[in-house]
Amino acid sequence: ARVSARHRALTGADSALSLSASLTEADVLDELFLDTDGDLLNDAVIATVGTLQTRRYGIELELGQTAPIGGRLSYSRRERDYSDTVSPDLFDTDTDTVRATLILRPRQTLSWRAFVEQRTFDAENVEQTNRTTMTYGIGTTYEIDPILTFEGDVSFSEVDEETTAGTTITEGTGLNFTLTRDMPNGSIALFGSRNVSTGVTRSEVGVRRDMDLPTGSLGYSLAVSDSDSGDLVLLGSFNFVREMPNGSFNFGIRQRATANDDDEEVLRTSLNLGYDYELTPVSSIAFGLNLNRTDDIGAGNVSEGTNARLSVTYSQALTEDWDWQVGYVARHNSPSGGESATSNSVFATIGRSFAIRP
Repeated sequence: ARVSARHRALTGADSALSLSASLTEADVLDELFLDTDGDLLNDAVIATVGTLQTRRYGIELELGQTAPIGGRLSYSRRERDYSDTVSPDLFDTDTDTVRATLILRPRQTLSWRAFVEQRTFDAENVEQTNRTTMTYGIGTTYEIDPILTFEGDVSFSEVDEETTAGTTITEGTGLNFTLTRDMPNGSIALFGSRNVSTGVTRSEVGVRRDMDLPTGSLGYSLAVSDSDSGDLVLLGSFNFVREMPNGSFNFGIRQRATANDDDEEVLRTSLNLGYDYELTPVSSIAFGLNLNRTDDIGAGNVSEGTNARLSVTYSQALTEDWDWQVGYVARHNSPSGGESATSNSVFATIGRSFAIRP
């Protein structure tokens, strides 16, 4: 089940206030595919039973959106609560993020920004992890010419982590940049990053190509990622969308080298296949296949494995605001060196969409 709301109101001629909130509750095995922020669960491949409730709140104030001097202040909170689980690797967490940004626009093609961010992470795990990350940085967006744009940030981070074993402090310099060139049928970009976490600094550089097709779109990327304590890995992504008169087809593969909630280095690989077909002006059917793989690329402490999900969903609009869905979901969970699990379920939901205007 998912409930979400978002409201954006103009508070002045050149400012805006945004509010957001969401609540999601699902089986642990299925939540791997429901997490909209792209953050896969910590070692979710080992989970076979249990429920996860995720709550998110956010507020953002923007000032001087087009003025020579502007600013942005934001706060977000994410709460994850597990129940009826059997794995110690699935634990409750709270994450709070506060960020303030000052923006200078000396001319139309150039802007500078200075920012400070504090992120706190509290976990009810065996180690009782409490982690605070302070980041200070500057950045710029520069339109070099009408078809070439550079965007980049340089930052300094200090990570203070307290556990039952003691306190660890990690410091380092972070970097993010993208150089994008517009092309007649899309764009090509060179990108890079350097991110600091507890005891780990991972760097990545790559190239991305996005293309507009007569009946859809095509995008792909290739990158190299390395860290001071993990493995050198080659990362790739591919995404294809085909629009048809009565539906659409999409196919995508994505790889990410990242750190989980325990700051262990992992390689996330996901494959998504989908087909939507419009049966009538008010009804449609959708088929989806999702495969996700987790691999250890660090010290060797991560539970590796694969998740798969197959779904068929029929949707029908009942009125202008109300819609109804019924479907079937099959899930398969296969941890490396562990016992596999398979589940099948049918579901039916009814929902209403609405907008609130100031």
